[in-house]
Amino acid sequence: MAPLKWLLVSIGVGISMSTKHGFAMPFFHSSGNSGKRAGRRVRSGVVGIVAAGLSVSLLSAPTWAARTAPPGPAGVPGAESVDGKDFVPPARRKTPAPTPAWKASPVSWPTPATGRVAVGRSTGTAVGGLPVRLAAPHAQGTTAKNAAPPTGAMDVTVADRAAAREAGVDGLLLSLRPATAPAGDRLDVEVDYASIRGAYGAGWASRLRLVTLPACALTTPDRAECREQTPLATRNDTADATLTATVPVRTATPARTTGAPAARTAAAASGATLLAATAGTSGADGSFTATSLAPSGSWSAGGNSGGFGWTVPIGVPAVPGGLAPKVELSYNSSAIDGRTASTNNQSSWIGEGWEYAPGFVERA
Repeated sequence: MAPLKWLLVSIGVGISMSTKHGFAMPFFHSSGNSGKRAGRRVRSGVVGIVAAGLSVSLLSAPTWAARTAPPGPAGVPGAESVDGKDFVPPARRKTPAPTPAWKASPVSWPTPATGRVAVGRSTGTAVGGLPVRLAAPHAQGTTAKNAAPPTGAMDVTVADRAAAREAGVDGLLLSLRPATAPAGDRLDVEVDYASIRGAYGAGWASRLRLVTLPACALTTPDRAECREQTPLATRNDTADATLTATVPVRTATPARTTGAPAARTAAAASGATLLAATAGTSGADGSFTATSLAPSGSWSAGGNSGGFGWTVPIGVPAVPGGLAPKVELSYNSSAIDGRTASTNNQSSWIGEGWEYAPGFVERA
């Protein structure tokens, strides 16, 4: 109440000083001099107006007294609690077992040997460690149930690796000659290559096939006509590691000769069927056939520099005025000759030796 009382007193003093007579103030007594009285009235009015103005200013609180919010982040409004349940994470998946390190399959090449294999056995007969199975091919319109039981036997000779390489075969080389008269001149031959499937990489086992060679490949392998291979329609079962093909055989029954060197001479002299298991250019794991040069591209040789260049054009849409850009991929074998350990050997985004120069626009 004290501020309000002082406010009322100040207003009263201001009004009193603005009027003709003073308000309980000793310095406002009247005198006979009218000029002095007029001056005092003027001064009293000015003082009253100032007092009234100051009184009005008391109605507003000082700014320093205003209450401010304490510094810091704003408070979080309260939220209504709801019923819930604890989160239970799902069962964690089992960590897969690490992939075992790759190991090359053990390789065991068959040894030179000669063995007699009966036609029609359900299992193969091992000759020098190489399982071989023979069966009579089914005639058209017959099945395994109504076909006549196969008869006969064949002498199978497995040559050593040196003889196979001399004949131009990087695989298996074996010969078939009849031991007893077979039922026909064709046999289904199945060769198990499981013991050598890991001999080479690049899908070598999947590219294996059976081929026939002239009998002279055992005696005169240096002659080109004796190394000529005739591929047979071969079914390569990579899961069971077997090669199966229908092979034409001779029906003559010469005397049997034992021993690897003697068997090689006898096989050539008797006209035995020479069979080889060697890799072709393609298989179930991909093709390694040489890619022919496309007619759309162009190539050039570097003469005495030995460089080879190959250019593949890229078609672009036609534009008015004939200002279509020339876009092409270029290969140069000389571009990679100088790359050593001390240089930046990173190839382009196209490939090793390939470049693409899109060009640029330059303002003169």
